[in-house]
Amino acid sequence: MTFVLDNSVAMRWCFEETAHPYAESILDRLEAGEEAVVPVMWLYEASAVLARAQNRGTLAAPKAGEFIDELQSLNISADLESVARIFPDVHHIALTHRLTSYDASHLELALRRGLPLATLDDRLIRASQAPGISIITWPHKKPHCPCRQASSPSPQALIGVRCNRRTAQKTALDIRWNKKRTRFWTTASAGHAAWQKRIDCKSKRQ
Repeated sequence: MTFVLDNSVAMRWCFEETAHPYAESILDRLEAGEEAVVPVMWLYEASAVLARAQNRGTLAAPKAGEFIDELQSLNISADLESVARIFPDVHHIALTHRLTSYDASHLELALRRGLPLATLDDRLIRASQAPGISIITWPHKKPHCPCRQASSPSPQALIGVRCNRRTAQKTALDIRWNKKRTRFWTTASAGHAAWQKRIDCKSKRQ
């Protein structure tokens, strides 16, 4: 199977803090013999991400070199025709769907060659729905135990999962804050009551 590969997937193979099961499943596909095709812009974008990380000191030169070698060993080929499609096709798609030209180049390539797209970019996923481009779902492995579902969520579903996770985190934060606030006012009220009791006792003695 051949598919269009987005850097929102490929760059996660380099940085451990951004590792994602979907990205790992796409890497498994390539290592199993499937082929990815990318627009020429993909090469510049990948280089820009790595160079920025190296310049910031978050990616060591040896690790960057190893990753580049591994990336070049995978079955990923650049679509040379994509260069001639920048004007007007890629530019038009970028304006229509409010995408960057980098993202629009992946959409143009998938449309022109009728290929599915592997991406974790929310905007690119939404933009692919209008022209009917299919998104590779994640993952396609069998469950290890009966308690796990056989089908796995698509990238579209992952958007909702991330939103739900953020909502749950905010709710938990609110609960912790309310508990702290309750403890504070309970302590303050108890202290005020004790202070008032001492004042009343002094008044009676006088």
